[in-house]
Amino acid sequence: MFLKKAIQSASIGAGLALPSGAFALQPEGYTIPDSEVVDGQQATGNRLDLNSAYVTDYKQFRGLYPTVAGKIASNGPYVSTSDVKKMAKLTEKEMKIFKQYEKEFVVLPPGRQFLERVNARQST
Repeated sequence: MFLKKAIQSASIGAGLALPSGAFALQPEGYTIPDSEVVDGQQATGNRLDLNSAYVTDYKQFRGLYPTVAGKIASNGPYVSTSDVKKMAKLTEKEMKIFKQYEKEFVVLPPGRQFLERVNARQST
């Protein structure tokens, strides 16, 4: 419930309206185990989900890690990839790099990784 309220607050503050049904609520007291894979939050076609990708996941895209990746992960939740253009506060040069890879991304409903994606452990 906290995650839902946090995402809704962030969306309202950013002037976004999330589509109805954007949150699939579980029965009261239900907790998703860490080992459970939630199908609705898995990107398909080898595309990276902007709402759950860790900053380090962007290393595979030349020019996005760490600065652009940090800006993308620090904003959101996104409803579509075009929301990055409005919400991530990218410079013109950074936007050009993002557009180069835009077809490599997908946006799925934000899940438990949404709040973890910025501060996930980064190993070099």
